[in-house]
Amino acid sequence: MLTERSDLDLIRASRTKPETPESRLALETLAGRYKALVCKIARRYFLLSGGDTDDLIQEGMIGLLKAVFEYDPERDASFGGYATVCIRNKIVSAVRTYNRRSNRALNDALPIMTEDGAEEYLVDLSRAPDDPIETYIDRERSDALRQAIDTLLSPRQKAVLQLYLEGYSYKEIAARLALSEKSVDNAVMLVKRKIKQKLDA
Repeated sequence: MLTERSDLDLIRASRTKPETPESRLALETLAGRYKALVCKIARRYFLLSGGDTDDLIQEGMIGLLKAVFEYDPERDASFGGYATVCIRNKIVSAVRTYNRRSNRALNDALPIMTEDGAEEYLVDLSRAPDDPIETYIDRERSDALRQAIDTLLSPRQKAVLQLYLEGYSYKEIAARLALSEKSVDNAVMLVKRKIKQKLDA
């Protein structure tokens, strides 16, 4: 049964040429296995992409496919670690392209707290731009994003945003916060709209 096979077995099967039903099924199994990871990474960047995670998830899946076909077990660490890097790089590239096209500066890393108290980052686009004006603009946008979260969102919206960014489904968020799934959906949409309006102002 494919779902019980290791990542490496599935990678080898997916690389069969010419393509066979087994290779397609192996690739689909890997995609299903790592879809949650793709969604979790994409959600951490949704504020920088105009609040649309669907496109970022598609980019992340492309990054996953790249990992499947380029992974070298002799050179790279675990496939999971390699896939994470490929997924994140593809999403970051898409966000940067979006921001260039819409003439918007990128934000610095924005720390958030996880359930266990560890600090993680909403985005990780650290780089050293040559232009000091670009650096200043980046800092201003990062400050605007933090201010939007601190001042525009209600405690409930902040709680929903936190869990959403950590990769929880609407159903799981609803259960944790004693809300309906519709209320969670409304809160996420409102958060996206508020932050987008603030950053586009």
